[in-house]
Amino acid sequence: MSLSGRAHILEDKQKVKELWSEAFRVWFPAGPDDPELRAISVEAYLARYWTRAASVVTYATAYIKARLLGRRATADEVAEIGSVRL
Repeated sequence: MSLSGRAHILEDKQKVKELWSEAFRVWFPAGPDDPELRAISVEAYLARYWTRAASVVTYATAYIKARLLGRRATADEVAEIGSVRL
């Protein structure tokens, strides 16, 4: 999902760890302590989303690549992308 609005970066590492899911490792191979990982709060006024959810196989493949190669997935590797204006 892509949101347009006003965003605020949260400098709360404990919140990042609280929100962490192992599935996020696809994009953050270093885990919840990744120095590039931040939590944000967004007051949204426009949303865009992927038109189809990733299959278990597609997501698993992206996860394995992230673990083995240490690189994050691109959106088009995981799902088909579309947009809708609200």
